[in-house]
Amino acid sequence: MKVEVPAGPDRAPVSDSLLHPPPSTLNPPPSTLNRLVLALSLALLAAGCGEEDAAGLLAARRGGLEVELALRGTLQAVQGASIKSPRGGEIKRMADNGSLVKAGETVLELVDDDIEDAVREHRSQVEICASELREAEQEVASSNKWAEMRRDAARLDRELQEANLKELEARPTEREKTEATTRLELARALLAASQEAVGLVRDLVASGYAPQEDLRSAERDVLAARAELAAAESRLETVKAGPTASERQAAAVRRQAATIAEQSAEKRIEVTKEWGRAKLARFTRRLEREKEKLTEVERKLAESVVACPADGVVLYAPRRWGGNWQTGQRVWPGATIMTVPNLAKMKVSVQVPAERVRELESRRDLAAHVRVGALPGRTFAGRLTKVSDIGRDEFENLDPATAEKVGRAERQVFEAEVEIDEKDRKLLPGCSAEVRLVLQQVSDATIVPMAALTLKADTARPTAEKPPEPAAPPAAGPPGAGAPEGRGGRRSQRGGREGRGRGERRTPRFALVYVRTDSGFEERTVRVLARNEYEAAVDGPVAAGDLLYPGKPARFVQPAGEPGKDPAGPKGAPPPGKTAPATPAAPEPPAAPAAPAAPKAPAAPAAPAAPGGGR
Repeated sequence: MKVEVPAGPDRAPVSDSLLHPPPSTLNPPPSTLNRLVLALSLALLAAGCGEEDAAGLLAARRGGLEVELALRGTLQAVQGASIKSPRGGEIKRMADNGSLVKAGETVLELVDDDIEDAVREHRSQVEICASELREAEQEVASSNKWAEMRRDAARLDRELQEANLKELEARPTEREKTEATTRLELARALLAASQEAVGLVRDLVASGYAPQEDLRSAERDVLAARAELAAAESRLETVKAGPTASERQAAAVRRQAATIAEQSAEKRIEVTKEWGRAKLARFTRRLEREKEKLTEVERKLAESVVACPADGVVLYAPRRWGGNWQTGQRVWPGATIMTVPNLAKMKVSVQVPAERVRELESRRDLAAHVRVGALPGRTFAGRLTKVSDIGRDEFENLDPATAEKVGRAERQVFEAEVEIDEKDRKLLPGCSAEVRLVLQQVSDATIVPMAALTLKADTARPTAEKPPEPAAPPAAGPPGAGAPEGRGGRRSQRGGREGRGRGERRTPRFALVYVRTDSGFEERTVRVLARNEYEAAVDGPVAAGDLLYPGKPARFVQPAGEPGKDPAGPKGAPPPGKTAPATPAAPEPPAAPAAPAAPKAPAAPAAPAAPGGGR
């Protein structure tokens, strides 16, 4: 009966008697144990198989392979807003941590008694300065008005003196002459009438019809008429003679004085206005300074209320000494209180070990598979977008309290970011995530388990005509499968990597596999295209479905190669074949009793080589 080896669906059937020996063989008598073991060993060696079958064979397959770098990190938003304290003060109110907020919604409010007192004080000073400015404006307006009135009075006086001077210079006028002449004639007529009245009154007094007093009164009238006549004659002579030099000089002096008074009044107005402007400017500047101070403190007071710039989720920011900010605590200006990330685009922040960061050099936009712990069963596509050029200690970003307890990790890491291409509102900042960066991808090749590969230490395959070259030192070796050719040397002082080739995973170019054939296990050389922790993509004389021994069997066959034919490539022929056990299983005795053809005791098989042996 044939059974299938449970290691894979493509494996060939193995004898059931090898896997399930008879009960008599499994439990032999103690007296015949040594003899039976020796007989079974000889029978297995004669058949070309035995303990290798008990180890469990591995099958090759055809398909694709991805070489991945597994990292763990935390989800973050690619873009977001940091809510910082615009000034120092006490936190009065905060939006709840993890709450959804809209743009323009208040998320932080501060309170500071000093600023509120300053606002009240500056408002009072602004009112005082405004009142003083109004009083100064009234005073300046009154002064300007009085100065203009004095100038108008001086102008009128000057005009009057000029008119008097002109009139004086125009004398004697015909009007004055006529008035003087008329006055003289009237004085003469009055004198004649007075004298005639005296004669009549004297006659009446002499006749006794009038008292003596009437005569004396008539005589006084005559004297007054003579005096008026003399004055009229003098006035006529004066008018005819014109103004005197002294009169003209006095009129000119009066006009000049009026002109000077008017000019002085004009200058007085200019001085008064300039004084008023300076006074108003002084009070205006004081008012503006107080308004600026008031505006500044009001701005600080308005900054006490911080609005959310965009839609997002509120995440409290940690403090320097641990914990998050809470209501009632005092903050300093510029302190980050919370962040509001934009959930439209998310990324994963990971830490790349220093020994693996060389594989990511100059390889931006590497494909990545992201699995989020909060969303089991889902895998998101992403790409590598950033790798820091400066390394740091793994525990460097811990809060001070924790860092003081754990100290330094003494392991260098480099910060990297992987952006998630898909959009999902269930991806929230702070969730843990596993990232697998696809360093290398083979679409169609023969895939073998790593446990079936014996990696060769040399980097070039030896040929029959040329002895194998010694392995190149690591500093000059070729780059690994996932590391591109490019710059070498020191990446950073803290990165812990100097010299080319250090800090990278090298994939050996060739490896040995042991393929199950009818005559036993045959050693074959294959070229390693890519490998990960579990499987490798190879090119060579291995096909899908071939059964491979996990490790190196105790007995194998090296087939003779054909000149010029290289199963791993056109570079050369494989070494000449030989049949020799790498490690003798047991010394062959001179005689051995017959043993069953296939059954085998389940003795402990030879320990297979560790998976990935030779790496």
